[in-house]
Amino acid sequence: MPDYTDFFRQNIHRLPQPEPFLPFESPFRDVDRSLPHLFLFHEVRQALPDAYIDLAFFPTAAQRELFEREGVPFLLGTQSLRPADAFDLVLISNAYTLELINLPYLLLRSGIPLFASQRGPEWPVILLGGSNAMAAQAVIREDGDSLVDGVFFGEGERVVGKLTRFLECESASRRVSDKRASLIRASREVPGLWAAGSLQRTNKATCQTEARFPPMTYPILNTPEAHTAHLQITHGCPAFCSFCFEGYDRKPYRELPLTDALAAAYRIKQTQGAEEISLYSFNFNTHSDILPMMLELNRLFDRASLKSQRADILQHTPTLLEAEVGADKREFTLGIEGISARQRAFLHKSLSDAKVTALIDRLLAQPIRRIKLFYVLTGHETEEDIAEFREFVRWLKEARRAHEKRPRVIFSAGLLIRMPFTPLRYDRLFLDEADWRQIVGPVKSACETNGFEFRLAFDWSAYCASQVLALGGHWLIEPVVAL
Repeated sequence: MPDYTDFFRQNIHRLPQPEPFLPFESPFRDVDRSLPHLFLFHEVRQALPDAYIDLAFFPTAAQRELFEREGVPFLLGTQSLRPADAFDLVLISNAYTLELINLPYLLLRSGIPLFASQRGPEWPVILLGGSNAMAAQAVIREDGDSLVDGVFFGEGERVVGKLTRFLECESASRRVSDKRASLIRASREVPGLWAAGSLQRTNKATCQTEARFPPMTYPILNTPEAHTAHLQITHGCPAFCSFCFEGYDRKPYRELPLTDALAAAYRIKQTQGAEEISLYSFNFNTHSDILPMMLELNRLFDRASLKSQRADILQHTPTLLEAEVGADKREFTLGIEGISARQRAFLHKSLSDAKVTALIDRLLAQPIRRIKLFYVLTGHETEEDIAEFREFVRWLKEARRAHEKRPRVIFSAGLLIRMPFTPLRYDRLFLDEADWRQIVGPVKSACETNGFEFRLAFDWSAYCASQVLALGGHWLIEPVVAL
């Protein structure tokens, strides 16, 4: 099998980033803060201590041009510098719908046959999982053939390890000559696995409720994030926002008990020597013991990074805001979602106007640098909704002027993508750009007229493609491959 070490030795000066050379799914510079590739490494290492494990990432534009010109496959191990056919198993993490378009492109540029039915025993088993797995129908044909050999649905803690162990045993017993039969046997043993070609219903995997420790057995990569470790403190989401995929896909809600979370934090400090601990959760402040947890973590680490949280909990939990500021949190992102009370009701977001203004007023009085307000535009906004938003923005302008600190305020808006398994999958789709122009324009104008920054989360083509990929059927695979 080819070894591309010499190629990299000769061309290292032409590669714009240090090791690891190649990123997959999204370029490494975009995913060096994420956890899935480290989680998968940990699961496999725990299950198969003697296995050779490598990481691969989607190449940047400059790398793609160079690799294509020199005949280097895109899917290449960052440390072994060997292609996919040197390995027995390839695990793909799919975080969001647009990444699905990268998959056939990556396979074709790596010399790998596109469909599971075309790949013989000389090719590795290719499995796809991740937070978008339940919306990954674009990689599957109506007859069950697929770009991947199987899809894993749900939460992978301990289950991914069980799956890799099962497949390794199958390979050792020489039963792997028929990969499809082997994966169908695995799907009977491992919850959450669907095997390509199978028309059987598959139930998603859910973590057990006993205490678990987060991934610790993985390489610390040479990136600006090397000093940060992750601690997952909850699984699932307790809310039922009508637009939120995770809110319906990831149930039930479970918390890692405070004693177990702190024990895990001490182990992380011992094994990694991390300076910063990043709390991993859909909304970290839903944890019932978040205040004592923050206190202890800030004693143990230089910094406890607190990212996503619910605005209503932040407003109603006594001293939580002050505790976060005391822990050196200087940037707050608040998901307001709807631009009016009517739109928030439509999105099942329990935030009244009074709660929003009271919380922002409290934030403005704190020594913070930035407030980011995130909104979801539904396509159903009326003139009355936009007028209510304009009034809020004018109020915020005056409220900010009344405080000495005057933090930077950014309005960020996304267009609502109706996702499967949510109530809004039945809602009307707005796939005409003109429908959005008459909403986005006035909202943007209201922000910028009052001196605030406005950002749109993605452009029209990215939105439209994401929406079609999310709710389309098996017919999607042909245009995705054609792209």
